[in-house]
Amino acid sequence: MTGPVKTGLALLVAGLLVLQGCSWLRPGPQVAETLLDVKDCDRYAKTAALALYDRTGTGQSELLEQMRQVLTVRLQKALGGTRLVKRGDPDYPDYLEVLPSSGKGRPDNMALAQAARTDGFQALVMVSLEALVPLSEKKGMFFWRKDRFFLQACLRAEIFDPVTAAKPLSTDEEIRVRVGREEFEFYRDQDWRLSEAVCRAIVKGAGDLAKKIVKALDGLQWQVTVTAVAGDKAVLPAGGRAGVRPGHRMAVFGVYRVINGVEGEAFVVPGYRKGTVEVEKTEPDYCEVKKISGSVEVGDIAVPVR
Repeated sequence: MTGPVKTGLALLVAGLLVLQGCSWLRPGPQVAETLLDVKDCDRYAKTAALALYDRTGTGQSELLEQMRQVLTVRLQKALGGTRLVKRGDPDYPDYLEVLPSSGKGRPDNMALAQAARTDGFQALVMVSLEALVPLSEKKGMFFWRKDRFFLQACLRAEIFDPVTAAKPLSTDEEIRVRVGREEFEFYRDQDWRLSEAVCRAIVKGAGDLAKKIVKALDGLQWQVTVTAVAGDKAVLPAGGRAGVRPGHRMAVFGVYRVINGVEGEAFVVPGYRKGTVEVEKTEPDYCEVKKISGSVEVGDIAVPVR
């Protein structure tokens, strides 16, 4: 290609850019904002409930209380401003004592989410002792083989997000403790009076789970669900104890759809931003807001913005 031809093509392209106003170099129309686009959502203190369960059927209430104490101390120390509601507190929810059932032998995750949303929880932390299994194995070679005895325990930690009804954390911790023959035989015969060494190991395992719980809770957005609407006013289940103050503004997002999981669960998929509200009045555990723009409906999701 000769020099004059190249120069002519360059001038032609430049002319088209001028005529088009360089339109394809400018950004296209902005996509509607989603929850993932919101960056300023940690202005307020989160509220989480801590529930512990013994799913072994062996009556380990004392052990669960030790686990609860360790988890409470470690979570409150690491989470700073997060308010942790535990069993024995006045506002500990009854539905965590007996989880709502779907009628198919599984907890009804959507009913649980609805109850927790209404109470203004940002997370439900559920830790359970899942199994206690006595084990024996041979160690060594030939004539030097000896029996070794263990008790294996399994702990599970789950975090439940009330807004989406999903679990951002579900993890297991296996603990194996070496025990003597006599202790092993007690466990094998279903005598589940656990030794101090076994209890210490399980409580330590619960403490190790606390690190994973803290990391998952730190990654959750602060958000609440609109619980009531009347005209241009609405009620949110978060108030003065979370740091909500009159004059603060929140963006409101709709629910895009509800999808069903493979095991019969249902999950909420948040939609696009649909409005803005401003806080008018606060009480310790809820606030009243007025609509500034857009629309607001019961079930919408609110997050703080500047």
